[in-house]
Amino acid sequence: MIKNIIFDCGEVLIKFDPLYIVNNIVPEIKEKSVLKKEIFETEVWQLLDKGVITNEEAYNTICERLPVSLHVCCKNILDNWYKYLDKIIENIDLMKKLKNNNYNIFILSNFNSDYYKMKENIEIGNLISGEIVSSEEKCLKPDKQIYLKLFNKYNLDPRESYFIDDKQENIETANQLGMKGFIFKENIEDLKKDLETNGINI
Repeated sequence: MIKNIIFDCGEVLIKFDPLYIVNNIVPEIKEKSVLKKEIFETEVWQLLDKGVITNEEAYNTICERLPVSLHVCCKNILDNWYKYLDKIIENIDLMKKLKNNNYNIFILSNFNSDYYKMKENIEIGNLISGEIVSSEEKCLKPDKQIYLKLFNKYNLDPRESYFIDDKQENIETANQLGMKGFIFKENIEDLKKDLETNGINI
């Protein structure tokens, strides 16, 4: 019997669209594609998610590849990006229904140190029983260790747990550890059907 429902954040609870973020923070800048690439599409962003560099270190590294004229824009984006993550309403509503039906709700996410600001913005704090965030654990999905940290910290049985994530490799690791899961690709009705197939009451 499934007792625990575990949600990823990016592309499951929030839309992560780097170009949308850049457009909103520095709308007057022509070099939006450059900023998007250098901030969000290099190893720096993964290092932030892994929690092994600070925002200041990320800023300094990125600015080495940017013209001086874009340094202030870079800092504005790094400081404010989390404010431009739109909620995926259908899944947050689903989370509320599952909580009301007495399932334990957890977060397992690759996310940098702005996780708690994001969580406050999308107002899910009262819905979840716990969270494991990559930047705190210094470990990224799909590494098995971050899943084991979730199981151990909250005493979860993977056979009683169900994971919703947007990446196939993350669900594959969940399956290898005995946890059922679903790859979410804006297919809310398919997700609901799979929940029901697994005996989960929504």
